[in-house]
Amino acid sequence: LLASLQAGAHGYSGVMTNFHPELYVWLCDNWQTEPEKAIIVSAYLSTASLAEHLDYPICAKDYQLSIGNFKTVASRTREAGNYYSAHFQANMQHMIRLGETLKKQLGI
Repeated sequence: LLASLQAGAHGYSGVMTNFHPELYVWLCDNWQTEPEKAIIVSAYLSTASLAEHLDYPICAKDYQLSIGNFKTVASRTREAGNYYSAHFQANMQHMIRLGETLKKQLGI
């Protein structure tokens, strides 16, 4: 995203906003005025985007369920599959915790 913003993009609308929309908003709003922090946020968002391969959209639905927005992880596009392994869920929780830590450091 940071490279896209630097090339003239005006925002982002992607699946990973299911997990940490505040970080995308922060990056879009602050990349020019806080470039050092923007590099760190961009690195986190790029790495976190690998979670898309952990059975998306089930992983996003599970996260939304955990914060009270959804009532089920049911998806019209796929079954829960391997996502419910302890390994996948642990990795998602680590990603979420790192994102929460980053938001605190940025004051959001």
